[in-house]
Amino acid sequence: MRDRGFCAESDSEMYQAFDMTYDYDVDEIWRKYVNDKIPLARYVEALDQQEYIYPKNYIKMRCLENHDQVRAHKMFINENDMFNWTAFSEFQKGSTLIYAGQEAGMKHTPSLFDKDKIDWKDQKMDLSALMVRMHELSQDEIQYAGNYEIEALDNDVVKVTYTKDDKIRVGLFTLKGQPGRAKVDVRSDQYTNLIDNSLVNVQNGILTIDYDPIIIEGKTR
Repeated sequence: MRDRGFCAESDSEMYQAFDMTYDYDVDEIWRKYVNDKIPLARYVEALDQQEYIYPKNYIKMRCLENHDQVRAHKMFINENDMFNWTAFSEFQKGSTLIYAGQEAGMKHTPSLFDKDKIDWKDQKMDLSALMVRMHELSQDEIQYAGNYEIEALDNDVVKVTYTKDDKIRVGLFTLKGQPGRAKVDVRSDQYTNLIDNSLVNVQNGILTIDYDPIIIEGKTR
């Protein structure tokens, strides 16, 4: 566009006028990871890069699907993957865009140009409670004002950490249905999974994830 004489602003320049931008700067990398063309570490590297190429108060609009893209449930056939990706997407730093029918796991992508109402009888799964809970967590100060870190672990497990003062909130998400282990900076104890109120154990600084996403909060060691 610039070579043709048009003004084309980078995402970083856009923040001079706008509060948030789409997550399209990492979209191609994300899709390559989903399709097994690159490792998780490369995708996480791109997400981490956003921290130092954008202003301190940058907001990314995170989404798994929108009116320009196919439904997430078409990409993630396994419902457990859908659950983990939904939780991970909404636990990242930024804002969340939810496309109509996404909360019901719809697979049909509506037409942009013809009348194409959502068929609620075709509901595939119910993600609404998870989305509500993730929104509630996002309103906590530790997530909107705390320090944010993201890390790729073995077996396609990703760890997201927020810290503020002496508090730490850690999320673990298995993105391709494999179990994993993560070092967490909290003392050994039993913790409540903030997503569903189940109990999880931290032993010697290690938290194990099976198939369900986990978010815990504690005091830093």
